[in-house]
Amino acid sequence: MDCPVCEKKGIADYTQKKIICPQCDSDLSSYKYIHDLKSDQGDRKIFTPLSIIILLLVIAISAFLVNSEKRTKSELDSTIIELQGQLNDQGLKVKDLQSSVEVLKDSLSSPRFMTYVIQKGDSPWVVSKRFYGTPLKFRVIQEDNNLIENSKFHPGRTLKIRIE
Repeated sequence: MDCPVCEKKGIADYTQKKIICPQCDSDLSSYKYIHDLKSDQGDRKIFTPLSIIILLLVIAISAFLVNSEKRTKSELDSTIIELQGQLNDQGLKVKDLQSSVEVLKDSLSSPRFMTYVIQKGDSPWVVSKRFYGTPLKFRVIQEDNNLIENSKFHPGRTLKIRIE
């Protein structure tokens, strides 16, 4: 598999177990979580709106047959209206969950940045250590800011720092 953050090829399958990318040190457990959510949604396809409608119709017909002499037409109509309302509510909940998953997916797939103003004495390694805990990620800062190798850091210049 490829790392979804740095696109390193040949890493273990992060959808099956917790993996940290050996190249960018990204914890890929959030991608596993999203994959598991999608799998869970796929397993629940038996509860589609159509199956809920069929289930509600079976319940309504059963209730009608058992209590047909006790129920009036207006009672049945109000029950059907109530069941339709419940079905509509469930459909809205499904749509809300689907849009929440999409928002989460989008937020995890696009890198987020903060700005940092270079201070006197800063270098790519110093800034990398400050924000990523290791000076070895200085290349991330260089790539995100289109800097060439061994670029000088001038105090006051603004850098984009990727939030991991």
